[in-house]
Amino acid sequence: MALVDTFVHMASDPNAPIVVYISHSDEDDLFSLRCDICSYKVPDYTMITKNNVDWNAQLSPWRAEQIVKGVGPFLGKADSFLEELQSEVLQEVVSGRLTPSAMYIAGYSLSGLFALYALYKTDIFDGAACCSGSLWYPGFVDYVKANEFKRIPSKLYMSLGDQESKVKNPVFSTVEDRTMEVYEFYKTKGINSHFDLNAGNHMTDVDKRMAKGIAYLLSE
Repeated sequence: MALVDTFVHMASDPNAPIVVYISHSDEDDLFSLRCDICSYKVPDYTMITKNNVDWNAQLSPWRAEQIVKGVGPFLGKADSFLEELQSEVLQEVVSGRLTPSAMYIAGYSLSGLFALYALYKTDIFDGAACCSGSLWYPGFVDYVKANEFKRIPSKLYMSLGDQESKVKNPVFSTVEDRTMEVYEFYKTKGINSHFDLNAGNHMTDVDKRMAKGIAYLLSE
């Protein structure tokens, strides 16, 4: 399993909100993302970034078979990764070094799925940004409808590209239907949710999409 790297962009204010970002990159190359976030004139924030994650193992909530060549099989180790993540983040908070006003989790693609899943397994996060999330994941919509958040999130952000469902793979092509099904379900439950449909396919403007989602979480 890949060694996970942690990078921290620290706010000047220890009470600033924390965003835990499960990065799509394997490197600490977040300058453009932070610039995009700041373009929304958000309040100061601390970002804890997890890079070099083993996506098909550490971000998948349960085991699933390979869907296309080079993608999967999925090993279902999200619970153990989340436990490690909580331990590391809470160590910073409990130590008193950080006393955040709120704490959010954010991710893209499979890490966007993980961000939503985390809210069902722990109560440490106030909300999540699921950007172009892999909500096609086998069984995930059923899981959402059969389970409850550990605590009601103050904010949920979801997004998708308008070309993401226009693919030949029969599983991936369900992503827009599945995403909208989950979003509408949250709305009927009274969850404070927001959805954006962006132009482009799955890998279009990843940083800009993430910036929109994170900025929504940080906005007052």
